[in-house]
Amino acid sequence: MYIKTYSDCNYDNLWKSLFMAGNLFRTVAGNVAEYYGFHYPYGDDERVTTHLRHIKELSKSAKEMY
Repeated sequence: MYIKTYSDCNYDNLWKSLFMAGNLFRTVAGNVAEYYGFHYPYGDDERVTTHLRHIKELSKSAKEMY
């Protein structure tokens, strides 16, 4: 997963790398939180991911996000 966070300059590959970085963070942070008895905020994580997906799908000529 770590290697897949690196990308070339291709627009689509940059997005893939960003989402892979989120997946990697989620996996590691969830494991660390569980190990130390903390709660990982999966709801916040999902909202950030949803927001990034929304931005990714915006038209290149978009003037507003919502």
